[in-house]
Amino acid sequence: SSGINAEYGGGTDLNMEGGVTDYMKDVILVTAGVTLLSLISDYCWYLWLVIPLFALAKLWTSVIKPWIFAPAPDQPEQEQQQGPRKGMRQTKQRKQAAPVGGAPMSAFNIR
Repeated sequence: SSGINAEYGGGTDLNMEGGVTDYMKDVILVTAGVTLLSLISDYCWYLWLVIPLFALAKLWTSVIKPWIFAPAPDQPEQEQQQGPRKGMRQTKQRKQAAPVGGAPMSAFNIR
């Protein structure tokens, strides 16, 4: 069969739990409820703000908050074992690179 459904797919099941279709069904139900309640009062249209507020709360709890408050990654064991040696090596290199006279070099020192 070469109908529209064969070319573009069969669509999605709106009764599927989890995923985007579940949220789209909720948006349709909220829209129907807001439309019916708006017959009573014009202020019922403000109930539509529930949708973006829920989206922001979901974004905060599942993406932003875990990303900001994530614990620092642990160092691999090799770096922990070589840590003191590496620090001593860097200190030694800094002492060797220090200019004569003891004044630290800077990009802003103009002579």
